[in-house]
Amino acid sequence: MKRTLQSGQALAEGLVIMLVLLLFFVGMGWLGRLLDMGLQASHASHYGAFQLSREIPDINKAELASRFLLGPEKNWRDRRGNLLLSNNAIAVTVDHSEKLSAFMQPGANHEQASLLRKDWEIEDPGLARLALSVTPMFAAARKQPEANAVLGLGLDFFDHFSLSIKRHTSILTGAGHAASDQAAHTRSSVSQEGWQNAAGLSYASGRKIQSFAQSVDAPWDRPQPVLDWLQPWQGMLPIHHLEQ
Repeated sequence: MKRTLQSGQALAEGLVIMLVLLLFFVGMGWLGRLLDMGLQASHASHYGAFQLSREIPDINKAELASRFLLGPEKNWRDRRGNLLLSNNAIAVTVDHSEKLSAFMQPGANHEQASLLRKDWEIEDPGLARLALSVTPMFAAARKQPEANAVLGLGLDFFDHFSLSIKRHTSILTGAGHAASDQAAHTRSSVSQEGWQNAAGLSYASGRKIQSFAQSVDAPWDRPQPVLDWLQPWQGMLPIHHLEQ
C-alpha cells in the first residue's frame, strides 16, 4: 500500500531539484555580471575622484563611461542577448559643498600660515565627493512577470529584476601640487610672504654692498654679482631628478 502511495514521488522531487539547480546556475551568471559591473563602477568612481584632485574643473562623463562601463570589452548582456547598459543608465554627480576649517589646513590657524597658504596656493578647498550610479536595464524589466512562473521563481525573474548600483568616492582637492616645474617656480616667485618680502630686503643689501665693492672689483675685471636669486634657476633640476 505504501509503495502505491509513494509512486512518482522521486520523480517529483527530482523535478524540484532540477528547477532549483537550473535557477542556481542561471543566477550565478546573472550575479556575476552585476558584481563585475559593480567593480567597474568602483574603478570609475575612483578614477573620476582622482581627476578632481588634479584640478580638472569637471568630470567628463562620456570619457568615464567609455573607459569603464561601455564599449565592446564591457559586453554585459541579459538572457536574451540585449545589452544591460547604455549611456542613459549612467549618472555622475560631483559635490564640493564640504569645506575644511583652518585648523585642518597646513600650518593650522596661525596668521602667517594662512598668508603662506594663499600665496603658495596650497589652501585645500575641501572634499570632492563623486557619486556614480549605474542602472542596468533588463529586457523585460517593464513587463509583467509570466503568470506561469512557478512560485514566482522562474527564469523570468532574472529578466524583471531591477536595481541600481551606486558607488561614491571622496577625496581632498587642491593639495598644493604644481602641474609642472615652471608652475612651481612661478608660484614661488609671486609669493609675498614666501619670497618677495625677504628677497627684496636681501636685494637691497646686495645693491648697497655692490656700490662700495665695484670700485675695488673693477681693476680685476670681476663680473658684477647677480642679485636675482630665483630666475637663474628657472628650469634647472637637481641631477638626481634627471637620472633615469
